[in-house]
Amino acid sequence: MKFDIKKECSLLEFVLENFPNVSTTKAKKMILYNCFTISGASVKSTEYILRKGDMLEYRKYSGGRHIAKEKRDISVLYEDKNILVVNKTFGQKVFDPKDKKNEDMLTMVKRYVHKRERSAAVYIIFSPDVYESGLCIFAKNKYAYQNMTQELDKMICEIDAIVSNKPKHKNDKLSFFFSEDNDRYSLSPNAQEGYKNFSFQYATKEDLSKENENFFLLHIIHSQYRPLLTRFCLKQMGCPVVGDVRFDKQKVNNMLKFHYSSLTFRNIINNKTVTVTSKLPNTFRLFNTPIH
Repeated sequence: MKFDIKKECSLLEFVLENFPNVSTTKAKKMILYNCFTISGASVKSTEYILRKGDMLEYRKYSGGRHIAKEKRDISVLYEDKNILVVNKTFGQKVFDPKDKKNEDMLTMVKRYVHKRERSAAVYIIFSPDVYESGLCIFAKNKYAYQNMTQELDKMICEIDAIVSNKPKHKNDKLSFFFSEDNDRYSLSPNAQEGYKNFSFQYATKEDLSKENENFFLLHIIHSQYRPLLTRFCLKQMGCPVVGDVRFDKQKVNNMLKFHYSSLTFRNIINNKTVTVTSKLPNTFRLFNTPIH
């Protein structure tokens, strides 16, 4: 059975609306049991955002009952034979073999993949900083890793961030020239030797000001993979991200309000454009949420 998506909504909302006799618990199981695919790729997360124009295919689950007892410690939003996209929470480490108490994302993804493909080698293609949240991309083989990493500078990243202070313009496109030395950035308004260009656009989505403090939710789009640079640029324009202890020492009692909410990239294996979108964390708009 195929569905042509008419409006943007989460996969769970879609299932509950189009399968009216199904309970919320059963709807979640239908998603977990791999009953839904988009362009041949499995969608196994209730948080996956369906976009208008997507073609969603449903097939009845035909496997064994063992999957009902399967432990799921990662949120898989997209998966095909070569890559998978998962959601990372604030403070969760992507790779840290020295931490024996808390499992990193790579370890959990490996366990998930190896249940189905024991010989698969898992690699990190893209991941937010440890204190950022949002979408991560993993490769399930070396060929996919080598080819997909070449596409990072072409990938379109959409970020939701809560900043202190009102931006000069409600919506704007900014362009900087930067130099980088061991994760330390320098900016220049003009081109000069050793500096590279970086640009992004933002739109102010919501005014969240409270108790004489100014907070604004921005939606940011850029297409160059430069870890930490977006946060640095926001600090330079006088709008630091709330909870950013690296670039803004104020308001350290908040978790970092910086979430990679959507990634659009070319799956170089099948030459298809893929867009994966996630919902904002439930605590994202809450303030005085302590950092770990």
